[in-house]
Amino acid sequence: MSTRSPALAAGRDDDAERPAIAPFWHLLKSFFLFPFQMEPLIFMALLALASYLLFLPGIVRLFAVVFLVLGASRYAFKVAALASRGVLHSRDYTNALNDPDWKVLPWKFFAILMVFAVFINFFTKLSLELGWVARLLVSMLIPAALMVLINTCRLRSAINPFELIATVSGVGKSYWLLCFFLFLL
Repeated sequence: MSTRSPALAAGRDDDAERPAIAPFWHLLKSFFLFPFQMEPLIFMALLALASYLLFLPGIVRLFAVVFLVLGASRYAFKVAALASRGVLHSRDYTNALNDPDWKVLPWKFFAILMVFAVFINFFTKLSLELGWVARLLVSMLIPAALMVLINTCRLRSAINPFELIATVSGVGKSYWLLCFFLFLL
């Protein structure tokens, strides 16, 4: 039985035909069991083996770090993007839509983090208290930025404060529960 939405299985992206998204706490079991599925387990084993390259000297170590970070982040964004579209099991990844824009999502997310860092730095230079408020605000907006980035694949939308506020208000109280859960993790 596939966990994909009917619109995704048919190759369409119609919001009208998509079932309602279950709250994240209903999917915690599948979240924690995901690494034990065959594809993610093999991928993590390969990354673990590749991490032995970090013991080599010089430029090989630098390439190993780039390879590991890029490989892990691209796979993580693929998992997040497909899960946001209802594909919750790795066996369905080959049949799912793979948007070419997803390949650059890690770089765009890194750019978002840099924009947030500049924001925090600006307010920290004004006052330490404002810096702490900016840090708190950014930590609460990172999940929304990630949601917007995965849905639109546009950096500009993911750093737009109005877009982020609309996402937070659209998700509602569940968003604050998600932030609390991420804080506990």
